[in-house]
Amino acid sequence: MKVLYLSITSEIGGADLAMLRTVRELDRSRFAPVVALPGEGPLVEAFREAGAETVFFPMRRLRRTLNPLWHLSYCLAFRGTCRRIAEFARKSGVGLVHTNSLPNIYGGPVARLAGVPHVWEVREIDLRPRVVRRWLVRRALRGADRIVAMSRTIADALFPGEEENVSVVYGSVDLEKYRPDPAAGRALRERFGLEPGAPLAGIWCRFDEWKGLPVAIEAAGELAREFPGFRLLVAGGPTAGHERYAEDLRALAESASPGAVVFTGWLEPAGIPGFVAGLDVAVHASTSPEPFGLVIAEAMAAGTPLVAPRIGSPLELVADGVDGLLYPAGDPGGLAAAAGRLLGDRKLAAECAAAGRAKAEKLFDVKLNVRRI
Repeated sequence: MKVLYLSITSEIGGADLAMLRTVRELDRSRFAPVVALPGEGPLVEAFREAGAETVFFPMRRLRRTLNPLWHLSYCLAFRGTCRRIAEFARKSGVGLVHTNSLPNIYGGPVARLAGVPHVWEVREIDLRPRVVRRWLVRRALRGADRIVAMSRTIADALFPGEEENVSVVYGSVDLEKYRPDPAAGRALRERFGLEPGAPLAGIWCRFDEWKGLPVAIEAAGELAREFPGFRLLVAGGPTAGHERYAEDLRALAESASPGAVVFTGWLEPAGIPGFVAGLDVAVHASTSPEPFGLVIAEAMAAGTPLVAPRIGSPLELVADGVDGLLYPAGDPGGLAAAAGRLLGDRKLAAECAAAGRAKAEKLFDVKLNVRRI
């Protein structure tokens, strides 16, 4: 059966990488993936290498804007885009539509017009304003044959009392690629010209404001004063139209943490496991409730001890002091203190790393979770 995956971004983000892993692990004796994207981007070639057919349609992500012309243009183009995708689905013999993320509202109409079932995978939680969130939730409940929530946190927040319609399947990682690698740390330091024993933390994400990058950057200054040679690697970049935010982050690093922050740019998907495994501490810094936090699963799978904010899904996924450390969300001092504990206590770090890997094998194995989906 052909499965049509709909994504409204071609960038490298947690939701996009999660869909890529699902496509890679599909049982090809049963399913043939077709991935619909809005245009060229960093992940297109990765989907093709995974054996998926890729097609492009002018899908757009919902935006919070007061510009009425933007909303008018979105509405005028929406139905035509749905008809084009549905026509493609019918002609191509698509048997199922799978929508990636809640703000992607194309899947329901496409599946209905094509006459096929619709699975809607939901990866968000803090959608604003509330009236839009309620509208999206109603649309998902009416427009999907099955909703797959990426965490219990999402299911409880958005779909309380809908157990019959909502399944929880955690985000996944490839445990063969994300695994402890003693050589990764040396390779990572050599790549960025750092001293062999430099204490190293890292954060990798799309440069969205809610990801808390300023919190991590300010914490880096405190850690650099406590641990000589400390560096924070910041991997990722802005989406189109938000380049100014990246400039602001670099300016903050120069003023708050001079010399302690290294911006690596986007990482190739194949390079992320080595990046994560090479860190002494993985940093999660979101300031809004995190729906899942793929970096948590990636860090645990790679055997890298992590720190995460005490808000959203980390409360569900991280056992504080057992497989990671939690700190008050939005608090650079709290982040620095938690990361400093792991850098200064290698026994604690090793225990958290081992417990995290064990949890990843139970909850985040992509082979198990794709079968569940």
